[in-house]
Amino acid sequence: MNDAFEDLDVKLEILGSAVNRWVQVELSGEDEGIAKSYIAKEMGICPTSIENIQDPSELKGYIMKPAKSQDALIVDFGIIEPKASYATIPLASLQAQLAEGKKVALQKIVELYGLCENLPIKIKLSNVSGGEGGMLAELSKGQVEKLISWQGSLLDRLIILRSPLSLI
Repeated sequence: MNDAFEDLDVKLEILGSAVNRWVQVELSGEDEGIAKSYIAKEMGICPTSIENIQDPSELKGYIMKPAKSQDALIVDFGIIEPKASYATIPLASLQAQLAEGKKVALQKIVELYGLCENLPIKIKLSNVSGGEGGMLAELSKGQVEKLISWQGSLLDRLIILRSPLSLI
């Protein structure tokens, strides 16, 4: 990461990790704004609390439990305050977006589209308030288009998750 900022007047300090896979960093220096924009564009910045969600139309998250539940995908999109919260994508929403509304089991959708634990995806929140049932979401339009194009290309896809580039 520091290589990306070698020509900038910015100091990047990794403070540690929050809940799950989210890393906390601190930026300081004259080019702090440029570095933050780069990080937001290339990796994404999680909102940490519901109040920080500026544009609920597209948020990056990670699939947590694709096959453990029979009726929904659970997505971690970085809400850690006041407590860790997750988004739920109901099976009906996945069927509408990926199976032309047909009654297809979650496990089959997971297999067809390679939806595995820790896979980064983009979601759209439909219920930001949360409450007892959690936050409801659906796949973003861009994510649906990407998954359908991957599935329709008839090419094999290798997805490597949580491995350093040096190992790959």
